[in-house]
Amino acid sequence: MPLTVEPVRGGADLRAFVDLPFRLHAGTPWVPPLRLERYLYLSKRTNRWFEHADAKLFLARRDGRVVGRISAQIDQAFWDHHGEPWGNFGFLEFEDDPEIVPALLAAAEAWLRAKGADRMTGPFDFTMNDEAGVLFEGFDREPMIKQPWHPPYYVQRLEEAGMAKAVDLFMWELQVADREKVLPILFDLAERCERDHGVRIRKMSRRNLRKELDLFGETYNEAWKRNWGFVPYGEGDLDQYAQELQLVYDRNWFMVAES
Repeated sequence: MPLTVEPVRGGADLRAFVDLPFRLHAGTPWVPPLRLERYLYLSKRTNRWFEHADAKLFLARRDGRVVGRISAQIDQAFWDHHGEPWGNFGFLEFEDDPEIVPALLAAAEAWLRAKGADRMTGPFDFTMNDEAGVLFEGFDREPMIKQPWHPPYYVQRLEEAGMAKAVDLFMWELQVADREKVLPILFDLAERCERDHGVRIRKMSRRNLRKELDLFGETYNEAWKRNWGFVPYGEGDLDQYAQELQLVYDRNWFMVAES
């Protein structure tokens, strides 16, 4: 059956767009997102990112069955910060079929060119501040927050479609299963942080979460400003991030270090 790629139109298409990875990755290390959060994130009415950006969602179908998805997006904040008219693609999910990825990328590229972009990079959902990249090793590991998970054939199909690596993204993971085995020096250093440098760790409050993110945004923007593909958080972006965090807030692990 022929493969078709068309823009998302209406609620039924949007549900199919959100639902696809739930079907593709069932029984894998992939950690499902909250469906409510995905709908809020993709909505131009609720996601403040759209105040400085635009996007188009596409679905690939074969014989009426959804077999892939992709987004194409341009971000004026990226253009202003980097001085480069790059376009991005993201939310890439697809069955293991060699025809799907080229068709999805072609649809995204055509939309981006029409918007004035001269280069296409990705995947980003929608920015480097969110899920970005495609997994090429560590397929047996569950992803951490803001990290994607993909089966091994994703990177293969992207390379077959002509995509080349722009940069490596690495994940660091630290698990402490037995506190007694932690080197004593780490506890000593932690105590010195407050005594010698005035650094203390406190819990964040739900009521003041948005205010807390102003401090986060200032620190994050300064620390990450030289990283590849970085886009600074603005006021609207922090409003959006606070909305996302409210859905998963837990006083026991929302903390901040300050001096």
